[in-house]
Amino acid sequence: MSFLIESLIERLNEESGISLATTDVKVECVDGSIEIYIWNQLLIVIDDAEASMVNDEAFADEVWDLIIEDFFDIRERLIELKLLALNEDHLPDLAPNLMSLLEKQKVDSKLLSSLEFIFEDISSADKDFGLPKVGLCFTDYENVRVLVPVDISKRPYHFDPTVIAEEFDKRFKSKV
Repeated sequence: MSFLIESLIERLNEESGISLATTDVKVECVDGSIEIYIWNQLLIVIDDAEASMVNDEAFADEVWDLIIEDFFDIRERLIELKLLALNEDHLPDLAPNLMSLLEKQKVDSKLLSSLEFIFEDISSADKDFGLPKVGLCFTDYENVRVLVPVDISKRPYHFDPTVIAEEFDKRFKSKV
């Protein structure tokens, strides 16, 4: 692991309260630039940089300064990246299973045809440290919006489609 990755993990945790594993942070050297990814989502590109620089303490300080300059609220940016990663990595497998279960629960076919899923931050607005509480939002973007909390505090994630579909059903029926 490079000094840059170690430094970023430590500084991001101090600044945001979000603990990252070494596998969550990736540094790639591409065409004279260094790209930094968090959860496989691009955080920042550093131009005019070489692979050898990732073990230089002064370079790590420079990268941190650029990150803080680019992102007024680094915690907010990390949350955006986390939600993007959850939506890209987990929804493609989860959505078809949920649709199948919702069909079995006899959810209206018209609603099912317009229903979409997206992971969202469901924390209170005043939380300013650590990962947020996350929910899977079921929405048609007009009349239906049902949030089902999911646990992202433990990995590997275990998003049980049966439990989520049952919770959707309960919450949806209580709104109607």
